[in-house]
Amino acid sequence: MMKYIYHIAIAWLIVFSVPCKAQNSIRGSDGKMMITAMNLDRDLKNICESAISYRKKTTQSGSDQASYIGYTVPKNLMSTDAGSYSTYEVYPDTLVICVNNIAARPARLIIIDSNGKIKSQLNAYDYEMDKIGKLAYQYFMRPVSEGGGQGSYIGFTIPRDNEWTIFAHYTITDLKPKEITLQAYIPLTRLTYKAIFNAHGMRYEGGDVIHFLPAIQLLSHAYRWKPVSLGGGGGSYLGLTLPKEYDSTDYGHYALKDVQPNQFTIVATPRNSWNSLLFIVDSSGSYRPAHSPIPANIDSSFAKNYAGISIDIKNIGKAAAGYWRKTRPSNDMPGSFEGFTIPDSLVTTTTGTYTLTDIHDDMLHVSIKPKDGSRTQYYSIDRYGIERYLNPNSYTPTAVMPNRDEAFLKYKTTDAKLNDTYQKLLDKKKSDAQFLKNLRNSERLWIKFRDAQLVEKYNQNVSIEDIRKLTTSQIVFLTILEEKRLKELQDLMEQ
Repeated sequence: MMKYIYHIAIAWLIVFSVPCKAQNSIRGSDGKMMITAMNLDRDLKNICESAISYRKKTTQSGSDQASYIGYTVPKNLMSTDAGSYSTYEVYPDTLVICVNNIAARPARLIIIDSNGKIKSQLNAYDYEMDKIGKLAYQYFMRPVSEGGGQGSYIGFTIPRDNEWTIFAHYTITDLKPKEITLQAYIPLTRLTYKAIFNAHGMRYEGGDVIHFLPAIQLLSHAYRWKPVSLGGGGGSYLGLTLPKEYDSTDYGHYALKDVQPNQFTIVATPRNSWNSLLFIVDSSGSYRPAHSPIPANIDSSFAKNYAGISIDIKNIGKAAAGYWRKTRPSNDMPGSFEGFTIPDSLVTTTTGTYTLTDIHDDMLHVSIKPKDGSRTQYYSIDRYGIERYLNPNSYTPTAVMPNRDEAFLKYKTTDAKLNDTYQKLLDKKKSDAQFLKNLRNSERLWIKFRDAQLVEKYNQNVSIEDIRKLTTSQIVFLTILEEKRLKELQDLMEQ
């Protein structure tokens, strides 16, 4: 207890001893604090307006899809009387703005959705701990042969780029097979915060979000069996609502959805998190987890189908990961999704129809046509079977990768054209000794560049010495590089 009081005292000394005019205003009256808050709302509104205006311009400039990519906070809004603002992360449909408000510490991150609306606000360290938690869960899911934990967090370490940031220093304070505890140390306030991630990659802190589930369970059970004349459901959950105090608690926020006569769903959002957990309460009054957290960027028309579809996607992911591992020639060689097909039992299910839209060596894209006829949705699945939701507003399916024979034939054709053009260029410029010297030097450098590009993209020691060992996507990538070089030599031929 004394240690806690000591940290709070230090934090107050730091906040109120900074020789800054803005900080002096914090020590003023409540009226000044209110003005600061109003100015903050004003600035955020202006940033949202500028962001959505930028997003609309991307379609006017010829792009097929509206996007936030390239957006930065306008100069006149980077520093105001309410604080400073900067672009922290940019995605096609989501914008993350860092806010250093003069009336609040530490920094906060504002998440803006595709409609220019503020979706949520988080402390910067919460956002960054969530990112580390996702990396830890990817390690948890990865096979040991691929450098992962294969169902265990043991062995996970925080990447150097994520360990120290401008906001905090992150460390692992407790590591168990099915649970990992992260700690954030904030130099500005000298305070620490913790977050725990379980075996499902879900986060809880300062008391698990499930703390109030038994209370909601009892409340709903009482309502269900209370006579209608007394304000109950008369044997049904229809009409059930939560008291207002559940809107915001020390553990998180709670809401109800899909209320039916014999079951309903509790949406529990942990405090300082933007991932919601869903629990289904059945006719007996017992509850169970519905599925993994709803993706933050999920399409609103898809939310009602998410529970069932996510289960099918996970099963497709397991089948795909197993197939990829079986195709590996050896432990030091990559596998491939080439030839993979969705198992017959998962092509059409009670939730919808599943189709492969893109096939690459280490990534699959799956389209889902929901049974209720709503909008087609998409997921990506990597070689470990980890799925990721792709918002249809920003994802466009591309052509399926050609088979290996087609890719190999195109490469050999391009490579032959490249060699032929190079020889013709040597013959054409044979009287220019300096040009020939430069050309030969550039060719040697380009070959090194080509090989380095291949290694960098696939993060492994690959070589074109024996092209038969390359995967289909590697052959396609190599062909693209040679096509670019061919175009350069053809331009030189025309000079």
